[in-house]
Amino acid sequence: MNAGDSFKKIFIGLILFSMVIPANNSSATELTAHSKESIAIKSEVIPKEIVNGNTTYYMNGQGVITLAKVYSGSKVSKILNFYPNSNLGDAQKNIKYIFYLTSDGSIGRAEQLDKRTQKVTNQYEYYPKTFYGKHGDMIKYIFDVNSSGYLTKAVKREKGTKRIISRYEYFPKTVYGPHGKNIKYIFTINTSGYVTKATQRNNGTMDMISTYEFYPKTVYGKQFSRVSGIKLNVPLINQRPELPTGCEITAVTMMLQYKGVRVDKVTLANKMPKHPNNPNLGYVGNPFTKRGWTIYPSALTGLVKNYAGSAKNLTGTSNVNIKKQLVSNKSIVVWVSRMHGFSVHALVLTGFDQNYYYYNDCWTGEKNAKISKKEFNRLWGNQSKRAISY
Repeated sequence: MNAGDSFKKIFIGLILFSMVIPANNSSATELTAHSKESIAIKSEVIPKEIVNGNTTYYMNGQGVITLAKVYSGSKVSKILNFYPNSNLGDAQKNIKYIFYLTSDGSIGRAEQLDKRTQKVTNQYEYYPKTFYGKHGDMIKYIFDVNSSGYLTKAVKREKGTKRIISRYEYFPKTVYGPHGKNIKYIFTINTSGYVTKATQRNNGTMDMISTYEFYPKTVYGKQFSRVSGIKLNVPLINQRPELPTGCEITAVTMMLQYKGVRVDKVTLANKMPKHPNNPNLGYVGNPFTKRGWTIYPSALTGLVKNYAGSAKNLTGTSNVNIKKQLVSNKSIVVWVSRMHGFSVHALVLTGFDQNYYYYNDCWTGEKNAKISKKEFNRLWGNQSKRAISY
């Protein structure tokens, strides 16, 4: 070994030695303390799972709870998601979602909770065999819940996507669970997201009250200003055999029953005013026989108001007002002639679309029969556009 090599080895050794000596004259005691502190920090790493009763909490490295599983026996019955920065001490006050699992481990339904109040703000229902982690695109229904805990609206989504295919609105004070019988409106949504059709249902039942059609590109929320057609589900009542010439009072009975009034045609026929020769003042003839004639709206307003709470003599009104009345879910009795060989006949208008009016005919027993708007206006005009509603 020559002198140059020896010098290099000595120089490298001095450098290495200086690297282990504490800077700024730090003592060996300080270095030892620093080493102990590092060991202590490593020993305080937060565990990833903590079991508390029947609940297992999952945490990240900062001690923030990200997930919890609630067990019923050996099976997970619920999965909890939490708002950001939730720790073990406040976890139960910071739940964001609760997923309820079925016996096979799939999600049946879920709830979203308000951060401040922990009240339910949304309910969710899922398509069958939806498992946690892949549930986002498998939501079937999303229900909006108000601050009082009642359902207000809902949407139905297409399986495997987030596309809304139906919207729902509920009657006041509808509770989640038996909500199916308290749907007020069901709206059909097309692939472009526009409302195309709707049905209205009766409170407390699944009975359909009316169906709507909307103009193209109708946005949800503005649909009732864009109605292109409607059909009311007015009950059909035949005038025969009891009232062979009592079409007017039979039509009025259909109109009142649609409003929800419990009354029959014979009762109303006996109660309606009579007059020997002026149908503006009462029924002329006997509706229980073939020798009866007619009664006009002016003579029926008192009877209609007594049962419906209001009455509108719409004689001479416009087609625009006829449509407005129907869109308001109020059927209309109209007088026409000639029809079925009668010099005067009464129908119940039940709807319209862009080309037709729809009606119930108590003589033929037809429900929602259609007639062109031109033909209707001709027959209606022959009777001075007589009409009554409420």
